[in-house]
Amino acid sequence: MRRFMQLKEMNWKSRGTLSEATVFLGAARLMIKLLPFRTVRKLTGKPERHDTREQSPVQTERIRQIGKIIEMASRHLPWECKCLAQAMAGKYMLAWRGIPSTIYIGVARDEQGLASHAWLKSGILWVTGEKGSENFTVITDLTENPG
Repeated sequence: MRRFMQLKEMNWKSRGTLSEATVFLGAARLMIKLLPFRTVRKLTGKPERHDTREQSPVQTERIRQIGKIIEMASRHLPWECKCLAQAMAGKYMLAWRGIPSTIYIGVARDEQGLASHAWLKSGILWVTGEKGSENFTVITDLTENPG
């Protein structure tokens, strides 16, 4: 019931962004499951120097909204939406709006051996995956500057 109330309280633009996030999360999940990682990496961006300039207030608001909506959609979808799928979906959604972003992929040692984590930043702003990212060493970053 709470999920329904959250959706009911959203304006039409946010509902559209939520629908978009659902599509991109599903597409990212399929890519991760069906394609070799090197192909996913090529489709997601290329190693480049990350753009750290600040965004305009309008872009900042869009970036924050996309991050929140991806998190919300990831919690409620019937399929698993781990960090890489969230980062990929956010990257595609930002690129659609002409906003550059970078996916970071990091590794760390844990009880089972090696753990990995992916997160997305646009300029200096976090989009997805901030929690726990400080425990990981970046092994690659994927940037695609739109337009």
